[in-house]
Amino acid sequence: MSTAVITLWSIIFIFTLIEIVSSQFQQDDNVWYDSSNIPSYATAKRINQILDYNWVLRSSYLVIFMQAGFSFLEAGMVRGKNTKNILFKNLITTALGAIFFFGLGYSFAFDQGKNYSNSFVACCSFFTLREEDYYSWVSKWAFSSIACTIINGSVSERTKMIAYLILNSIVPSIVYPLVAHWVWNQTGWLYQLGVIDYGGAMVVHILGGSIGLVGTIILGPRLGKFDLETGRPLVLAEHNIVLSSIGGMILWFTFYGLHPMLFGIDINKGVIASRGAISTTLSGSISMVTSVIVTLITSKKYDLKIVINGLLSGFVAASSCAGFIEPFYSIIIGVGSAIVYLSFSKMLLRYQVDDPCQSASVHLANGIWGSICASLFSNRDLVDSVYQNRTNYLSVIQGGFKLLFIQLIGIGATIIWCVILKRYQLLRIDSDVELTGMDIRHHGGAIGPYHRPS
Repeated sequence: MSTAVITLWSIIFIFTLIEIVSSQFQQDDNVWYDSSNIPSYATAKRINQILDYNWVLRSSYLVIFMQAGFSFLEAGMVRGKNTKNILFKNLITTALGAIFFFGLGYSFAFDQGKNYSNSFVACCSFFTLREEDYYSWVSKWAFSSIACTIINGSVSERTKMIAYLILNSIVPSIVYPLVAHWVWNQTGWLYQLGVIDYGGAMVVHILGGSIGLVGTIILGPRLGKFDLETGRPLVLAEHNIVLSSIGGMILWFTFYGLHPMLFGIDINKGVIASRGAISTTLSGSISMVTSVIVTLITSKKYDLKIVINGLLSGFVAASSCAGFIEPFYSIIIGVGSAIVYLSFSKMLLRYQVDDPCQSASVHLANGIWGSICASLFSNRDLVDSVYQNRTNYLSVIQGGFKLLFIQLIGIGATIIWCVILKRYQLLRIDSDVELTGMDIRHHGGAIGPYHRPS
């Protein structure tokens, strides 16, 4: 009871703090709309820039708060003896990501230096930012931190700390930045090809899910996860599904910052953002309900873990095209995402791949599904309003098939680039540490009572 009360008051405190900060921003913003303070050279373009800065920064703060959602989610889904460990990793990942993305990553992804930039990589203003790039850096770092956190969910409970820290220094330094450059930088080869990624389906979810899946395959399953004789999966029960539920609710809220943030907002893009919010809501809701129905039919159970991950699967699937589709198409996307999530999870268990938080099933599988959906249902007129200075193509529903081929190229390029990380072998902890729990060995003791190690 005390833990739940502390958690509730913590959430209330955080949201109160956000409201206070937002109110302060609003007071500052009013200066721009006071006619006595607007300089004579102010134009519609300047006003749009102010709106964009505010929109992107406030959305970025929501995305950064996703780290709290993922921390609750993952801490609840691992066993009690490793709770401190996964929380520590999420916090240190966010801090490392900020340092390495500032020093190296942002330059590789979005540097404007024409002497060194090309369609594959940008370069080389390391450890420096132009003043007009400040707000952009915050948003792109927020995206990169989510990709790193997704990896943590897949390789949890059995990875040596030093190996994990090295991996999560490499990802924001070079792995994420190159994919972000290809897809989101106007000079990137996938951008010029015509790839659509509205809210990070490729750059965040496929990237993080791919690295996480490769990592968990290299590490092998947790001790006791599969029967040694039959190979059947055994239950290693999550220690606190309440935390995971709170995490899922926080992520529901913060996904509204993740999806519409990238392209800013003005009179035209406001409609795109509103459409994206509706499509995101419907896709996640339909996916959750479909997951419940399918699980009830197949196993006669109301599985809360599947409810949570079914919801997130729908959000991930919508991330590629939420702002570019008619909302009723999100029903199809949501149903498909539930089926993709459940099928991929079952397939991984069949091949004895142990993903404690089902991160690959949620993020990789549905990042792929969502990227394909962008080629099926997107409206080219809406895409044209955001993706400028390039040729955009008709979706399948509009009678075109070239966009489908382009999206498949983007999916393949992202996965291949991430699989290269297979060379960086993650190191597994010793079996005695795994049985005892990393909290006791490395973090000063267990967070509380936990089930007996199997």
